[in-house]
Amino acid sequence: MTQEQEQDMKQVQQVVDQAIQGFRSSPDLEKKKTHLSLLIKLLSRETIDPEPCIDRIIQVGFVKDLTILAGGSTKNADLQIQAIWCLTNIASGTTEQTKQVVPACPVLIQSLSGTNSRIKEHAVWALGNIAGDSEELRNTVIKMGAFLPLCRIMQQAAAAAAKKNNNTNPALVRTVAWTVSNMLKGRVLPKAQFYKHPFMESIAALYSCKDDAAILTEISWISTYLTSRDEQGTGRIIAAKFDNLVVSVLNKDTPTALAIPALRTIGNMLAYNDSFNSTVLSRNGKPILSALAACLKQEKHRGLAKESIWVIGNILAGPTNHVKAVLDGGFIPVLAKILNSGQFDLQREAVYALLNAMRESQKVKAFPKLIPALVKEGKIVNPVLRLLKIDDPDCIKACLNMLEVVLAQGKDYVSLVEEANGIECLEHVHLHPNRALWDHAHFLVDKYWGEDVDYGPEEKAAAAAAAADPMDYPVWRLGAQQQQQAQQPQQQLPFGLSNNGSNSSSNNHQPRFDFG
Repeated sequence: MTQEQEQDMKQVQQVVDQAIQGFRSSPDLEKKKTHLSLLIKLLSRETIDPEPCIDRIIQVGFVKDLTILAGGSTKNADLQIQAIWCLTNIASGTTEQTKQVVPACPVLIQSLSGTNSRIKEHAVWALGNIAGDSEELRNTVIKMGAFLPLCRIMQQAAAAAAKKNNNTNPALVRTVAWTVSNMLKGRVLPKAQFYKHPFMESIAALYSCKDDAAILTEISWISTYLTSRDEQGTGRIIAAKFDNLVVSVLNKDTPTALAIPALRTIGNMLAYNDSFNSTVLSRNGKPILSALAACLKQEKHRGLAKESIWVIGNILAGPTNHVKAVLDGGFIPVLAKILNSGQFDLQREAVYALLNAMRESQKVKAFPKLIPALVKEGKIVNPVLRLLKIDDPDCIKACLNMLEVVLAQGKDYVSLVEEANGIECLEHVHLHPNRALWDHAHFLVDKYWGEDVDYGPEEKAAAAAAAADPMDYPVWRLGAQQQQQAQQPQQQLPFGLSNNGSNSSSNNHQPRFDFG
């Protein structure tokens, strides 16, 4: 920390001390409001680091004062809102700072049952920041009983939406949905009524808020998390026909922020088993493929294209009639083009998707023209060989699997790979520190070109095992059939990550900056 930064921090702390001392010493409610307003401004300013301010509030024990105020001790709604506002922004700090607000949770939860809509909104926001910090604090908020009152607010909003009643507070509904989505993040949930009828019914009803993209975005994230956890929970979502609701928000004008969780929800539904896939695609196959085609054209939104390719890959992992639907939709040439000239993250997704269409013998037999069409003119061979030189073990594994499928088609294909400097590229993998990749590449060179005369039986067996091992392929990209074949549990992901390995666009922490 520079001397200037140190001086600035001391000045901020002095202002905080003065505001707290003024608040504590003044019996006048209006003066108390003035002092709290100053604290709110300090906590809400984006031009300075709020952490020193938060630390000072914690050091002098003012969180306890704020908690008492948040409980309505003065019977003054404005002071109560200001106190909760301060707690909200303290809970947007570090984990250690957020933990200091946990004792206020009972007061915040009690506020959810009140009649003042503004107090409820602020209390919900504070709870959302606490729940969004970590799995530990999320579990604490749930165990303290926050979910049921939040569910009741959603039920009331859903009932009003069904009656087309405009008396609801949209900001409150958005904040409640965001807070609930924070409660659903992570792989392991404590027992809660997330799949119970009233909650599910409320989420379904809120999909009717077509004019409020923010509400639709948050409830779509809720749907994403509900379908990312396990097969039983996802089965309930599909049985409730949530796919119909999610598809209904996807069109050419859908904002990217909404389209991403909507697509991810669909992709999750298609990532478990063929029964789920058949149910979803029989009901909504055409609109899903239409939405995917539109999203792939959004070149400015790479994240949207990435989600779309992942969903297509999950469809391609299904039975041959699902693969045929993708082929008939003209997606394969698009994927091949992305594999050739797209940016790396899109190329990688295209490899996974195309591999799902090629890796099983029954698909090769059902679509005999697929591999020849992809190999022709280097549509997949050249880019796959280039990707072998990128230091991404998962991608290298997928590329090796794809090359193995191509090489198995016969001598002409072996020659094509060789002419594209395939042996050199495979030998480059020999330098990789991952022994399983080294073994697999060595095995392919030996099998199809016989150059490794010293490659013994034990090494051959190890390489063959590495080539056949499905668990080196990222589990969340295996699609329905391969996930069922995997014997190990799904890979544990960091808190806040969804099941396709990318971060949610819905922020865990949201400090309030709109103080006027």
